[in-house]
Amino acid sequence: MKTFFGVFFSIPAAVRFVWWIFFLGLMIGIYLGAKVS
Repeated sequence: MKTFFGVFFSIPAAVRFVWWIFFLGLMIGIYLGAKVS
């Protein structure tokens, strides 16, 4: 787990921001998909 955070914090903030937007969008999509079905 420490390795994951090491890699996570070594990448640029801009890339991390884009990754977070993608991740949150994915989670919201899964949540809404589960709610609808």
